[in-house]
Amino acid sequence: MRIAAIQTYPVKGMSALKLGSTRLQAGRILAGDRIYAIVPETVDAPAAAGDTSRCLTLSRNPRLGELQSRFAPETGRLELRRQGETLVSGRLGEPAERAQIEAFLTAHLGESINAPLRIVEQPGADFSYMGGAGCISLINLASVAALEQAVGRAIDPDRFRANIYFQGREPWEEFAWVGNCLGLGQQARCLVREPTERCAAVNIDPASGARDMSLVRALLEHFSHRDLGIYAQVQEGGDIAVGEEAQLLPQTEQPS
Repeated sequence: MRIAAIQTYPVKGMSALKLGSTRLQAGRILAGDRIYAIVPETVDAPAAAGDTSRCLTLSRNPRLGELQSRFAPETGRLELRRQGETLVSGRLGEPAERAQIEAFLTAHLGESINAPLRIVEQPGADFSYMGGAGCISLINLASVAALEQAVGRAIDPDRFRANIYFQGREPWEEFAWVGNCLGLGQQARCLVREPTERCAAVNIDPASGARDMSLVRALLEHFSHRDLGIYAQVQEGGDIAVGEEAQLLPQTEQPS
């Protein structure tokens, strides 16, 4: 199988940043992933990193999906757009510019929130659901295709907000990999920890923000589970790139 895409989500709940390559580090999530979160002003960064239920997400705050974000890691500039129009932009490292973005988000979410919003970061931590376990998320594109066939509609894989998308295996076989290791690229090794249970965020179109599908229900109706994708813990680091090989390792090659 091959790595088809590599993505991070610099601001939790907002658009993907697509990468051609990156370096995995043992015990860490993907570099640059979920390093910022949007929270009510009453929540501080350490609390949000320790309890991501305090962060705004697509499932709880679907109006976030109406916005497309662009993030430049080299400058820390975040740009928010809607239907191709730039609405606000600024460097998150500059308090005045960050405050402008926070004010825009507070106005955009309107009555759906009960406190002004701010964008927080927590150096040395992250706002990923499995970040504390040093996990990355992976999607088998064949499983997405199987769900497409079941519902009779095309499904943008970006709905599932994974770090790594791969192709070249059978649908759903990734669930049998739990407890085994994947080799990614030439050196990286990852222990498959658990399937990824899906929430209402996957029902939202990442291009328009419209809640236009019922994919959680479709998973239950057609496949008797709510899972799509897997979490894997990085055990041995290494460089990976789009187009490189990913493989399920024999038991004799599992890292100790």
